[in-house]
Amino acid sequence: TQEEAQRFVTRLPASLQKKTTLIADGGKQSRFKQWQAVAQGQKNIICGTRRALWFPFPLLGMVIVDEEQHEYHKQADQNPRYHARTAALALAEAYGIPALLSSIHPSLEARTLVLESQRIILRHPQNVHVTLVSRLEEIRKGNYELISEKLEEIIQITIQRKQNVFLFHNRTGLFHQLQCRTCESAVECPTCRVPLFLTAAEDPRCPRCQKPQRPVTACSACGGVTFSKRRKGLIGLKHDVKKNLPQTPVVILDRVRSQIQTSVPTVFLGPTSLIPLLKEIPAMGMAGVIHAEQLLQSFNFRSGERMVQTMIALQSVCDSAGIRECVIQSNAPDHPLIQTILDHDFDTFYERELEERKEFGFPPIGSIVKFLIKDSEMQAAEKKARELDHVLRDAWSRDDPHIEVLSPMPTSEPSLYQNAVMIIIARKKQGSIQIPWGSIPDDVLVDVEPEHFH
Repeated sequence: TQEEAQRFVTRLPASLQKKTTLIADGGKQSRFKQWQAVAQGQKNIICGTRRALWFPFPLLGMVIVDEEQHEYHKQADQNPRYHARTAALALAEAYGIPALLSSIHPSLEARTLVLESQRIILRHPQNVHVTLVSRLEEIRKGNYELISEKLEEIIQITIQRKQNVFLFHNRTGLFHQLQCRTCESAVECPTCRVPLFLTAAEDPRCPRCQKPQRPVTACSACGGVTFSKRRKGLIGLKHDVKKNLPQTPVVILDRVRSQIQTSVPTVFLGPTSLIPLLKEIPAMGMAGVIHAEQLLQSFNFRSGERMVQTMIALQSVCDSAGIRECVIQSNAPDHPLIQTILDHDFDTFYERELEERKEFGFPPIGSIVKFLIKDSEMQAAEKKARELDHVLRDAWSRDDPHIEVLSPMPTSEPSLYQNAVMIIIARKKQGSIQIPWGSIPDDVLVDVEPEHFH
């Protein structure tokens, strides 16, 4: 992010800071001045987001992608959608210069490149003790609180040692979902069509548009009038912690902050995106993930990789910050990925994941391109999709018959888009896909290396 780029620049020696330009997301005039400074060779170090890749470099010696695995490197607001890592590697190849990919938990794409070059040895943290806490037995006993008895005991021991605790939980609000008791449908935002969550005041709110909603009196699906509150969020977790540890301060953090000071042992709560914050909080004694299996709950072929990356990041940050206690609480303690994390057997996981990607033609072995066709009416979107499907099949049947084009289908997540959307997926089991740009209408969104298929 822009804030992280600024923090990077401030850590450079003063002599280098004078030669560095930070590519900011300011107005056109500011960007033009930065463009001129780089083109005229006034700045030798260019630091910024994806935008920095497209500046005019008179003499480029190296390209560095920090946290190369991060999803923020994927373009999502312009057409075509690209990944900054792929663009950086292409830029380095064009200039004939080195490319450095930095990460504490590399992506499968980066690992494949590194292992093929045999230039770098990958190491994983081994000095952090990982404790698995199962909630299955307590659920059978009727204890549905997010803090299990075992986790509460570990927290109490840490607090007694005058140390802080950080618990990670990726659900917002008091409760993450309101569900009809009759048909078990989740109550959704009428505009965005995503499940509502309950705020601290138990008011329903949409997580996407953030608009407060009217009190729900009847289910839109079946007319039912009784509802259950499901899946406690961060505010619900705070209530559970205060119930078990009434004398301990509990603080919810929602963004990265620096120089957090605490006069008494405190329990911090936040999403896993705040894992780097562990290094900024003094006297941190324990870090834990409340629902580890929750990281797998996405329709994404990268979800297993994302979960392992998150847990590697947690252990790595704990290791560098001197935190020796890491707790994983799970409702699925026997899940293969949970066992992989406990055994630190990440190499085996990546080897198995690579074989599965190879079988289905997923990156980094194969290539995938997603085409999104939008229109105000679904019938018109379907017609456009059929026409594009014919164009793509005709072009690739001549130029590259190894490319498979899946039939057009409506998106499985219509709430992500304002219009009716059809999707076409093109896949090649090995090698890259050459896109026939001249045959693709300007209003079709092309997503290269998509993060998901909806």
